[in-house]
Amino acid sequence: TGDYMLAELVSRAADAASAGAADAEAARRTWIGVFYGNFQTAISALTALAQMLLVARLFQRAGLERALFVLPAIVLFGYGTVALLPLLGLLAMVKVLENSTEYSLQNTLQQALFLPTSRDAKYKAKAAIDTFVVRAGDVGSAALVWLGTQLAFGVQGFAVVNVGMGLLWLLLIVRLARRHRALSSAHQASAHLSLGSS
Repeated sequence: TGDYMLAELVSRAADAASAGAADAEAARRTWIGVFYGNFQTAISALTALAQMLLVARLFQRAGLERALFVLPAIVLFGYGTVALLPLLGLLAMVKVLENSTEYSLQNTLQQALFLPTSRDAKYKAKAAIDTFVVRAGDVGSAALVWLGTQLAFGVQGFAVVNVGMGLLWLLLIVRLARRHRALSSAHQASAHLSLGSS
């Protein structure tokens, strides 16, 4: 829903910036193009920097289980702030942080979660998650935007919904981190037994 919220604020800002221009529609399109060009550039630059300088260090120092909490913390703090101050610059900054963290850290974490799993989980469950579950999430997000527009949530209402989803996400991550820790321990014990018997 963050992209929908951003599009709403960008549209309003473009209308205000192009008001009174000789060709208001062309000025509006130009303003939107410049904004999204800068926005995507910021995401790409921050993603590259995070991947090169942050992800490996975070894995080493915090470990995979703790690193899982980074993106939900950004979501909770970011959208909580936007719920109080629905400003374009603030939301753009939150989205840049959210997207760059997702593309760098979160994608790496998602792949690393499969390391201690069985071959079946790696090839079958991962394929189901990468296709069906991801698309179901997209459909759920679209349904949430549709419902929110029908109920006239507005940017602040969607920000509050995102905070609620972030809290649910944290609860899931607590369970996921425990499960991953147990699988990793079992995987390491199995590896030690294999080495000891050979």
